[in-house]
Amino acid sequence: MLIRLSQLKSPRVRSLGCKRAFTLVEVAVGFSIFAVVALGVTLAAMEYFKSTEDQSRSLAANSLAMSVLQQVSSYPYSELEVVTGSAGESLVAYDSQGNQLTFVNGGNPVEATFRTITRSGDRETTAENRVRLWMVVEPLTGRPAIRVTIHYTYNSAYSNEERENSLSTIRTFDEGSAET
Repeated sequence: MLIRLSQLKSPRVRSLGCKRAFTLVEVAVGFSIFAVVALGVTLAAMEYFKSTEDQSRSLAANSLAMSVLQQVSSYPYSELEVVTGSAGESLVAYDSQGNQLTFVNGGNPVEATFRTITRSGDRETTAENRVRLWMVVEPLTGRPAIRVTIHYTYNSAYSNEERENSLSTIRTFDEGSAET
């Protein structure tokens, strides 16, 4: 005995000749799916903005440290050599706003402020951020050369934890020619 599928389906009976419409359960399920998708998109957008802010802070701190490193390493070799040999000797550099930063070799960190601007569409966010920098100038053994290292820290946008990094360069001096 074969039964046709059309015979198994029971027709929906609607009173008063109503047309087909969504039931309350279908509407609730549809809304739930929409809410989950909307929440996922919102969380992804928030992570994107945090990541953008964190990268902006990292680049600004790195740019300031690079600027200070270039300024300090442009000092004559003889002045850098004096700083390596005695405690309390200092070198001066300037931040992007023209503020003087005085570094003592191996001394306490110098604090500077930098501003980050994050743009998204028509929205612009400006934040004041602090970066701490300290300098280490040390002679290299076996040759007339000096390593200049700028260490710096800044606060992460994600967790507000302090992140540390450093940049360094080596200055050499050839006795037979001018400084390099």
